[in-house]
Amino acid sequence: MDNQRKIKELEERVEQLENLVNEIIEWSQNVTVASQVKTDNEVNDSVSDDLFQVISFDVKKKPTEKFNSGGFLAQEYAWKLKVKNLCSNKISLFGEVVFQDCDGFDLDSSSMNTIELASGATSSETGIARIMDQGKAADVAEVSCRFNVY
Repeated sequence: MDNQRKIKELEERVEQLENLVNEIIEWSQNVTVASQVKTDNEVNDSVSDDLFQVISFDVKKKPTEKFNSGGFLAQEYAWKLKVKNLCSNKISLFGEVVFQDCDGFDLDSSSMNTIELASGATSSETGIARIMDQGKAADVAEVSCRFNVY
């Protein structure tokens, strides 16, 4: 009996390792490069869209985090942004990382810290955006950024 229990435990551990390897393989196939990510510098309607320029917005999908029991915790995306102020005044950008499905509908968003830019200045920012809902995380087809200018 004791040997059968040990065999069962070993089989379960092997299955867990196989799942982990599959997640790593899936993660490596889902690494998103800048050319595949929509860079979107939408601004509110009261300002011109030539106040700033998004030079680059890169996103990398990280492996799914899980609870020890195998339940879903969060899907994380690491992001890196480079933006430049094109106007003669200091501006503040409030940004968010937006997750969209294949039809272009917003599924979720994650706020960025406010970016203060002096006239002509360029800033590089990084962060982690998370989706806490497993159903939404599975439907993400595109990740972009959106801004309001103050």
